[in-house]
Amino acid sequence: MKKIATTLSLLVVFILVGISPAYSAPSFANDKFKALWSYSDKLVDEIPGAGRGFTWGPNSFGILQEDYLERVGGKRQVQYFDKSRMELSANGQFVTNGLLTKELVTGQRQDGDSKFTTVAPSTVAVAGDDNSGGGNAISPTYASFKNVVSFNPGENRADNRVNGPVNQVIDKAGNVTNLPIGQVTATIQTSIADYQDVLGHNIPRAFYDFANQPARIWNGSAYVIGKVFTDNPTANVFGYAITEPFWMKAVVAGEQKDIMVQLYERRVLTYTPSNPPAFQVEMGNIGQHYYQWRYGQSTPVPTPTPTLPPANNSASCTADKPVASPNLTINASLALPSVSGGNQTLCVAANKNGQPAAGATVTFSVAYKSVTRDFEGNPIGADGKSTTSWDVGGPSKGFEIKVTVKVTFGGETTTTVVSWTPA
Repeated sequence: MKKIATTLSLLVVFILVGISPAYSAPSFANDKFKALWSYSDKLVDEIPGAGRGFTWGPNSFGILQEDYLERVGGKRQVQYFDKSRMELSANGQFVTNGLLTKELVTGQRQDGDSKFTTVAPSTVAVAGDDNSGGGNAISPTYASFKNVVSFNPGENRADNRVNGPVNQVIDKAGNVTNLPIGQVTATIQTSIADYQDVLGHNIPRAFYDFANQPARIWNGSAYVIGKVFTDNPTANVFGYAITEPFWMKAVVAGEQKDIMVQLYERRVLTYTPSNPPAFQVEMGNIGQHYYQWRYGQSTPVPTPTPTLPPANNSASCTADKPVASPNLTINASLALPSVSGGNQTLCVAANKNGQPAAGATVTFSVAYKSVTRDFEGNPIGADGKSTTSWDVGGPSKGFEIKVTVKVTFGGETTTTVVSWTPA
C-alpha cells in the first residue's frame, strides 16, 4: 500500500487498490427499486470479481419527483443510477426503465404520455472518456445518431443481414460509411446473430449473447441461476435496438480505440475487442449522461491542481486534532483511490472548547464530473473522531473532485471543503 498525503484544510491520501474493489449498495427510494437493482447488481456489489459489470451501477445520485403530466400532482418518483433511471408506475406496483436514449438523441424530453419539451440533443460522448473538457473529441455523441435512429416503424429500417459482418462506421458528424472489404473484422462476436423486425435492426452476436446471458441473480432470498437482465431483457432493460451496430473511434483512458456501438431505446452497448473477455461488452453510463443533460450540469469547472508534498508512509487514516477553540472546529482526512478506482475513506476530527465533540453528526457531499452525491458519516466518537468508507468509482485524470464536509454539534454547524484534481 502506498499513501501520498497533503494538508490543505484536509489531508488527501491516495490508496492503490486491486482491480476488484468492494462497493457499497446505494440507498433506494422504495422497495420496488431496491428489488429490481438487487436482482442483477446485488451479486456484483457483494462479491468482488463476480465476472460481470453492473446493470444499474454502484451509485445513485438522484431520488426525485419529476414532472409527468398524467401522474397525481403532475409528478412521478424516479431514481437515477449510473446506467439508467428507474420510474415508479402510477399505481406503485411496478418499475419502468426510462427511454433515456430517445430523449438524448432527439432533444425531446418526455414530460407526459404525449407531452414533450424541446431542448438541444445531448453532446455527451456515447463511449470513452468524458468529453466535456475537450477530451475524447473524436467520439460520436448522442446527437451524432439523430439521422440514423428508428423510433417509429419504418424509420431508418435496415435489411436483415443475419450471419453478415458489422461493416459500417459512424463518426462524430454522424456520417456513416462502409468499411472496405479488406478492413472488415470477421469474427463470431461481430457477426449478425439476430434481426429485430419491430424497428428493423440487426443485432451482433456479442450484444445478443450479452443480453441473454444466464448467471447468478438474486431472487429475493437466495442466489439462483437466471437471465441476468430478467426473463424479458428487451422490455425490462434494453428496449429495442434503434440503430444498426456501428464501428466508431473513441479515447478510453487516454488511448484511442476501435469500438462497436449500438443504441437501444433504454441503453447503449459497446464492444471493445481489446478489453478482457468478461468486459468486452459494456453498458454506457447513460443514467449519468441523461442527468447531466436534463439538469444542465455537463461542464465541470476547471480548478488548479494542488501540489502534493513528499509521501507520508503512515499506514493509518488520521485527522489532526483541531486547534482548541470556544467554537466548534473540525479537521478531516480523505483517503481516495488511484485512477483505477476503489473505496474512499473520510476521517473527521471535531472538538469544541478543546474537548471531543462526541455524538456530533457528520454529512458530506462529493462533487465529481458535475454530479453531487450526499453521504452520512458515522457520528463523532468519544475520541473526537469519525471514520466512514464509501465508493463513488474511480476518478479520471483532469477532473476535479470536491468534498464538502459538514459537522453539527449542539445546534452549531461547521463545514470545510477540499478540492483535488488527479494529474
